[in-house]
Amino acid sequence: MCYHWNERNPMPEHDPDLKRAFALVDDPVDDGFTVAVSTRVARKERVRSAGRWAQFGAIMVAGAAVAYGVVGAAQSLGPTLMGEVGLGLAQAHGALAGGSLSAGLGAAVIPLFIAVAAGVGGLAVARATVD
Repeated sequence: MCYHWNERNPMPEHDPDLKRAFALVDDPVDDGFTVAVSTRVARKERVRSAGRWAQFGAIMVAGAAVAYGVVGAAQSLGPTLMGEVGLGLAQAHGALAGGSLSAGLGAAVIPLFIAVAAGVGGLAVARATVD
């Protein structure tokens, strides 16, 4: 009786020695298949690794572009913003030195709002970066 496995004549399930003997037989077709599969998997892993490095490089270039834009905006808006804050603080100091608490608080509102807006904007950016 022939014990080759196929659909028409399956290997009997009741003979463990026969199954063990067939499991130990070295089949050159299986060796070639294993080599082909391992080669293909290794190639796909190299392609995925190259894709990850390309993505990392693209993110770094985009980050540099965003940083360049932020620095440019800060350089153009920074002096104006600092001037506004300094003027507001000077007005608040003058009003408080003159003895008027309500005028001093009113003058201090602009720098306070700018500081709060900067803090909230920083928190929003930090939250978006974490998510």
